[in-house]
Amino acid sequence: MLSRINLQAVTGKLPMLCRTWYRRLARSNRLIADARQRIEIQKVLISQLEHKQRSTNRAFARLRQFEAELHFLEDQREVILEKVRRSPLPAELCEANRRF
Repeated sequence: MLSRINLQAVTGKLPMLCRTWYRRLARSNRLIADARQRIEIQKVLISQLEHKQRSTNRAFARLRQFEAELHFLEDQREVILEKVRRSPLPAELCEANRRF
């Protein structure tokens, strides 16, 4: 069982750690939204190039890069979500403080 001093030392650090992971999660979500938007724009560009009967090789290559980036970002978000799930919520911290 943690003493009052040790609990205060631990809980003093956790809220900042939680905030950091939530900030990273928000940033990750923004980057994923941006990547999805780039993919949609690139698909429209490819459609326009096909309509004009122009080469789409480079545009498709770029689309694949955007899709790979999106996949990477989604994987990173999963890692961040695991960190958030493992960190105690503020309500749990308050409950832990009431015990002492």
